[in-house]
Amino acid sequence: MSRKNIYTTKLWKKNRIAYAMSKYCLCERCGQPIYMSGASDYIPKENRVKGIVHHKIYLTDNNYTNDDIAYNWDNLELLCLECHNKEHMTSLVTRDEYIFDELGNLQKK
Repeated sequence: MSRKNIYTTKLWKKNRIAYAMSKYCLCERCGQPIYMSGASDYIPKENRVKGIVHHKIYLTDNNYTNDDIAYNWDNLELLCLECHNKEHMTSLVTRDEYIFDELGNLQKK
């Protein structure tokens, strides 16, 4: 298994939903309501913004098997996609050309 595969496991999916619910499905940086399947289906469609449970210490090929980094709530942060993109993007040119999908993968717009 690679670090990217962790996001498809039942353990990660349950952990991220529980974490998001513990934060009332609100972005921890801007306070915007976040839609996350299984956690915030009650948010009206017009107010939904996708979000990501972000790892403060980024997952790498060397640390993704460390449960304290991968699953520990002290290392997690619930972010809307905009705040997550700001976390990972440092230049405006890059921000305009790329986004992160709901699994945290970098994608060209």
